[in-house]
Amino acid sequence: YATYDHNVGNVLLTVTKWGSIGFLNVAATGNGFKYPQATQHLYHASFMAGNANNYVVDRFYPSTGQSGSDSGNTDWKCLTQADSGVTPLGSIVSIQDSWAQFNDSSAWFGGASTAKGLTVTQEGFAWLAPYDFVILKYKLHNRGGTTLSNMYAGIVADFDMGASAATNLGEADTLVRHAVYQRQRTTGNPCVGLKLLEGTYANAAMLRNNWVSASYPGYVYNSTANIWNDSTAYKFLRGAIKKPSAMAVADTADYSCFISAGPFTLNAGDSTTVAFAFVAADTAPEYWEMCDTAQAVYDRTFLGVAGQPWSPGLPLRVSLSQNRPNPFGQRTQISYQLPQAGRVTLRVYNIAGQAVRTLVDGEQPAGSYSYAWDGRDDGQRKLSAGVYLYKLDAGSASVTRKLVLVK
Repeated sequence: YATYDHNVGNVLLTVTKWGSIGFLNVAATGNGFKYPQATQHLYHASFMAGNANNYVVDRFYPSTGQSGSDSGNTDWKCLTQADSGVTPLGSIVSIQDSWAQFNDSSAWFGGASTAKGLTVTQEGFAWLAPYDFVILKYKLHNRGGTTLSNMYAGIVADFDMGASAATNLGEADTLVRHAVYQRQRTTGNPCVGLKLLEGTYANAAMLRNNWVSASYPGYVYNSTANIWNDSTAYKFLRGAIKKPSAMAVADTADYSCFISAGPFTLNAGDSTTVAFAFVAADTAPEYWEMCDTAQAVYDRTFLGVAGQPWSPGLPLRVSLSQNRPNPFGQRTQISYQLPQAGRVTLRVYNIAGQAVRTLVDGEQPAGSYSYAWDGRDDGQRKLSAGVYLYKLDAGSASVTRKLVLVK
C-alpha cells in the first residue's frame, strides 16, 4: 500500500511509504490526522533527518527552487521491492501495527547529489481508546561507507485547527514531557500535537508558517512564494530556532508543530532508534496527561524495566519503574509488573515516612500495571512541592523509589 490508516481508536493517522505523514504528497492520497475520526486537523506532515544545510531528508513542502514530478519534497524513496510500500502487520505489538522502509537515494538535498546511504525503517502502532495517540518508531541505519556525525531526526506537522488556520495558538513542554501541541485561539478543544518518546531531546517548537516581517518571521511561505528550505529545516532540527510558546493573542497565526531528537553519530553499519507520537485530547491538561500515557505505554512495550527489551508473557519478577515524567507538576505515571497473583499495595510517602496517598490496596493477578498520581493526598488535598517516596509491596517483595513534585 502507498498509504495505511491507523484507525482503531478515537484518532486516525495515515502513514505512507515515503516518510510523509497524513498524506502521500501535499493535498494528495491520505486521510491526515483526525480526532475524533470525523474531524481533520492536519494539512501535511513528514519525518525528517539530516546533519547539514544541504542534507535534510524529508517529504514536507518543496524546498525553494526544487523541481520534480510531485508537489512535495521527493527526498525519501521507498526501499521495499517493487515500491510495495506500507505493510499492515496485524496485532503483533499493538492492536494495529504497520511497517515501511525508505532511504535517501533520491539525492535532492538542496540540489546536490549527496545521498549518504541512510535507510529508515518505520513502524506504526495504535491502540483502542482511551489511548488517543499513534506511535511512530524509526530505526535509522547507516548503510553508506562514511560516518554520519551530528545527525538529528524529527517530525514537522502542519496542523490546521478549526475553521481558520490563521487563528491558531500552541505551546511546548521543553523541560519534562518534550512535547508540543496546537489549538484554536478561541477554544482549547481539541489540542493535537507531537511527543518525543525515545531519543535525546533537541527541540519542541511552534513553527510559524507565514512570513509577516522580520519582527514576525515565518518559515514556509510569504505572500507570493514558498520559502521553506533545507537550511531552515536543519535549524529547527538542531534547535537553532526555538519558539516554545505561542499563546498570546498577538501570537495568533498559521503554525506547524515541530519535534526533534539528536545529535547522534552513525558509523558505517550502525543504527539508532527514535520514536514519536501523534497525540490528541480535548483540553491542554488532558493533552499533557495523554502524552504521559503515551510515554508509559512506549516504555512498557518497547523498553521494559531499566531499559531492557520487553518481551511478551508474564514478568519474571516484581519490578517498579521510575515514574514519568519526573519531576512532575500535574500528573505522573507509575508502572509496575507482577510475576504472580497476590495482594498488592502501592503507596506514596512524604520524606518523613508518612503515607499520604494509597493508589492500590488489594488482590491483583500477574501482569503489568500503570497508575496515575495527581500530586494529591487521600483527602484530595494538593501536596506541597518536594521529594516523595512511592513503595510497591507485592508478596514478599518490596520496592521503593523517589519522585519529585514541583509547582
